[in-house]
Amino acid sequence: MNYYGDTAAYTTGQAAGLLGVLSGVFMFIWILGMALSIFFIVVNWKLFTKAGKPGWATLIPIYNIYIIYTNVVSIFTIYNYFKYF
Repeated sequence: MNYYGDTAAYTTGQAAGLLGVLSGVFMFIWILGMALSIFFIVVNWKLFTKAGKPGWATLIPIYNIYIIYTNVVSIFTIYNYFKYF
């Protein structure tokens, strides 16, 4: 009998199987995240070109937020002010 008792938490085979499952789940989440990132880049690129701005501006973090706020949000806020008149 060893110091920790007769039972072990995981055997070597079980630990390897668990590691395989966890790495598979991690890879699935990573691939899903990459696919969603590419999708949002494409959607923002089209949004910027429709707004008359260069599509590459979607790749620059602070600049794209500024463009979205000045062009898209300002149009909707102006519309919301005058829709009741």
